[in-house]
Amino acid sequence: MHRTLDSFDGVTHFWCPILGQPINFGYCRKTNEGLPCPRVLACYESHFDVAGFLGQHFNDEQRRSFLAPAPGKLERICRGLEAAKHEQEPES
Repeated sequence: MHRTLDSFDGVTHFWCPILGQPINFGYCRKTNEGLPCPRVLACYESHFDVAGFLGQHFNDEQRRSFLAPAPGKLERICRGLEAAKHEQEPES
């Protein structure tokens, strides 16, 4: 059965581990620069066939993009330090 992109937007997940509150699928579906949250499979797999839904509405490249593992805390800190270092360097 074909579902529209917003078919499950009202489904609420009990607790979002990122935001720390209940949240609906409509938010999670577009929170990542218009793409779903990387945790969407884990959070909604018990509510409906979210993998099938994602396969129906997002191409392979998009799914690889938002389902890629998020960088860990240490990696995010290192990236932030590297970015700050480049901002501090004087231009030649």
